Amino acid sequence: MAPLTYSLRKPSVPGRNLFRRSLPSLAEARRRNELRILCSNSYPPNKFKRAYTSVMIVPTGIGASIGGFAGDALPVARALASVVDCLISHPNVGLVLDAGIEEELCVRHLQVVDATRASLGLPVVEYAVTDTPLQGIDILAGVEAIISHLVVKEFQIPCAHAPALLPLPLSMSLCPKSAAEEMGYTFLPCVLAGLSNAPQYVVKNFKSLEMGCISANDVDSVILPADACGGDGVLAFANSKMNKPLIITVEENETVLSDTAEKVGIEAIKVSNYWEAIGVIVAHKAGIDPNSLRKNRISKIQRAPAIPFNGYGVSSASVFVD
Repeated sequence: MAPLTYSLRKPSVPGRNLFRRSLPSLAEARRRNELRILCSNSYPPNKFKRAYTSVMIVPTGIGASIGGFAGDALPVARALASVVDCLISHPNVGLVLDAGIEEELCVRHLQVVDATRASLGLPVVEYAVTDTPLQGIDILAGVEAIISHLVVKEFQIPCAHAPALLPLPLSMSLCPKSAAEEMGYTFLPCVLAGLSNAPQYVVKNFKSLEMGCISANDVDSVILPADACGGDGVLAFANSKMNKPLIITVEENETVLSDTAEKVGIEAIKVSNYWEAIGVIVAHKAGIDPNSLRKNRISKIQRAPAIPFNGYGVSSASVFVD
């Protein structure tokens, strides 16, 4: 991997800096007074390998066993990030508040937003309140998830949501997975911090490729719950015509859905848990068939069908003897 030089150009949009990815010579970089960054792993054994990119999907509002609570999928994300070169998650900046939030709770959320602006420097400039209270099947995530998806689809901007809850009665038998949800009134700090670093959507063209943007063709693997394969994202990856990624489904991360890979008709490797998923990714990144790591998973090689040269397929081979 060659050294990368990021050169700051004049922004074409007020307040937004654009970066260009290029590989000039050192002398040219000095002449243009550019910042030249050399990474410690810029020269791997095979310098022609590109960065390995994974997408981790845990849909919200579907009762995921892992990722359905506040921050409980972070250990999985951290573990995956340690073995891949680039991990893309969907951190679930403007602000919209539900009109159904109690007045005192609304004030506390706004105070939290001000705290993130002052202590984290997040550029949250204003907020809005819905015209009417929102209700859904899952009052904590269901309808909010639908709204987030619609905002992303219509406006092509990152969007996320967070529940607003009053303190619950003290419980001595609290599950550790739910403990993070007992620590405060809001989850806005982590949501806003995540959105401030979320990838921005761009139109795919030569300019975006020159800027070093990541496209779907750059994704090597996708990890998601085994019964949540019906989303637009994974279906788009599965039906990709070029560089189709390896799709890994995790059985242990159960949800209320039943959209398995078999039901939606996509090819996927099914694993029991995220331990196995990480192992599959490590093998895949190394160019090793994951099945070679299991007992009796490699079958005898099969002969490929004959390739037609004249437009007609050959069903069997014949031997001609003079």
